[in-house]
Amino acid sequence: MVSSMRREDRHGALRGALRRGPLLTGGGALRNDVTGTIAAHLGVPVRVDSDPATAVVRGAALILGSAPSPASAGTGAAAVPVVPVRTR
Repeated sequence: MVSSMRREDRHGALRGALRRGPLLTGGGALRNDVTGTIAAHLGVPVRVDSDPATAVVRGAALILGSAPSPASAGTGAAAVPVVPVRTR
């Protein structure tokens, strides 16, 4: 996947983003073989989040914390539309 992104990076955006090295999160970030392989393949150092196992949850909490709560509806706060998801 990274190789194809590099081939399609016509404007250098990926090179700019990789200057500091990618930040790995999730359980794979704790495995030295995974981080070493990624670093070797990209040719840049790889950074690991301070707590990679909870990074996604912490990010979701930040996003949800910035959304107005239902209690603030009608108080002038911007409403976030709720789109129902249909399951089959």
